[in-house]
Amino acid sequence: MKQKAAKKLKIDVKADKDAVWRILGLAVRARQAVTGTETAEIALKRQKACLVLVAADAAENTSRKILDQCRQKEIPALRYGTKAEMGHWSGHPERAIITVTDPGFAGRIQKLISEAGEVAAAAGQTAEKDHLEE
Repeated sequence: MKQKAAKKLKIDVKADKDAVWRILGLAVRARQAVTGTETAEIALKRQKACLVLVAADAAENTSRKILDQCRQKEIPALRYGTKAEMGHWSGHPERAIITVTDPGFAGRIQKLISEAGEVAAAAGQTAEKDHLEE
């Protein structure tokens, strides 16, 4: 009985993670999200960014630079996925950063990630998040 619950929990984690990637891919195709470090910096400077996703395997310097800009501008930033996953779901080669510019997409993605994080925590996995609390 416990094995069935564990299997179901793992399926839910994958389903939630796929939902995040599907919504993110839709946002990119709708031109409501931009990929790459340079475009993220431009979106942050122009105050168009609503949410920034940084790959867990992004370079330290890249992560630090973008996350510092997000803190200064009070934009939510989350560490989520890998560069390969971001590239695959956005239709590009590997990407370390995806910036969502639409508040509707940003809110939905944040909600899905937080729900997936709760399920992942219950499954013994972790989801890193960088929250801005001021």
